Formats: sequence, C-alpha cells, structure tokens
Amino acid sequence: MQTYSIADQIKIEKAIIFASAKFALCNNLAKPTLLHAVRVGSWLYFHRYDPNIVIAGFLHDIIEDTNTTEQEIGEVFGKKVSTLVTANTKNANITEKKLRNDELIKRCLAKSEKAAIVKAADILDNYMYYINLNDKNGIDYCKNNAASFKRYFNNSYKDKIFSKFFEEVK
Repeated sequence: MQTYSIADQIKIEKAIIFASAKFALCNNLAKPTLLHAVRVGSWLYFHRYDPNIVIAGFLHDIIEDTNTTEQEIGEVFGKKVSTLVTANTKNANITEKKLRNDELIKRCLAKSEKAAIVKAADILDNYMYYINLNDKNGIDYCKNNAASFKRYFNNSYKDKIFSKFFEEVK
C-alpha cells in the first residue's frame, strides 16, 4: 500500500492550490468543476495511489477548462503528471461531443494503466454526481463513456478501480 511522505503531501497540496487558483479565474463552467477535481484527486489519495496519479486526479480537467497548458503543468509538476493530465484532456479539435469523448477514453486506455485509472475515477465521480442530481442526461452521458471504456479496455490492466468501475457504472 502506498504511503505518502511529507514531500509527496506537499506536492499534492500544491496541486490543490494550483487547481484552486486556476479554476477561480473561470466563470463559464457548467458544473462545479473544482469540486469535481477535488473529489477525484481525494478519492485517489484515500485509495493510496501513486502521488503522480493523485496529482493528475486533481488536475485532470485543468487544460480543457482553464488557460493552463501542458507545458506549464510539466514545469510545475513534472513530465509524468503532465503526461497523465494530457491523456485525460479532451481534444478541442473534435467538435462532435460523442466522438470527442470516445477518442479521449480510447487515448487514455492506450496511453497507460495510470492514465486509465485517472479516467475511471473521473467517470465514477461524474456518475455519482449525476445520480445525486437525478440528472438522466448526465447519467446517460456517463453510461456512454463507460460503454466506450469497456469497448477499448486493455485487459492487462488489473488495478482494483476497474472492477469497481465496471460494477458501479452500467
């Protein structure tokens, strides 16, 4: 089981502060995105994932929802984190929502198990958020993402989050 050193905890807290500052500048987000990022990162933290995965969980939406760049994330948090965050960032050049989400999930699953862990935590949190709101469109959105996740899933990935993911989001 992962244990976190003081240095790890300082880096994780730095990610929370960084995300808070960046999201504070955004007024046009459709849902409480910072709260979502905090839930995703916290879930990964409390389930004792590698610090880079935890940090990526806190930052996974930051490129698509703020003016933050991959380069900036790399400079502040390192290449491993920027690679995970970029893998979890929607391609803005794909205009059709379903295709854009499908491409993102396929890319995450192809990139690495770590990128897939962040994406699974993201979808799980979104699913619980929309269930809590009783938002049928949001629930369907998550179910569609789960179907794509299942379609492109790499069976060599064995992390426990995947069984939870497939059990929860049907």
